[in-house]
Amino acid sequence: SSQLTAHSSQLTAHSSQLTAHSSQLTAHADYVIGRVFCQALKQAFSHFCEKAFYVKFSELFLERNREVQYA
Repeated sequence: SSQLTAHSSQLTAHSSQLTAHSSQLTAHADYVIGRVFCQALKQAFSHFCEKAFYVKFSELFLERNREVQYA
């Protein structure tokens, strides 16, 4: 009987360890998903900004060039 009790408490301890590990994994997964998602968003946003800026800059540059040519 005492062996059974000891075994039972070992199982309980093991079970709570697994639960803790599981919640750690969940937290890690949330963190990774958050980071990857944020990274993707940042990249998309910076790419968009680069494109928008590049287009505007090109237009300005072309206008300046035209002014210089006709001056």
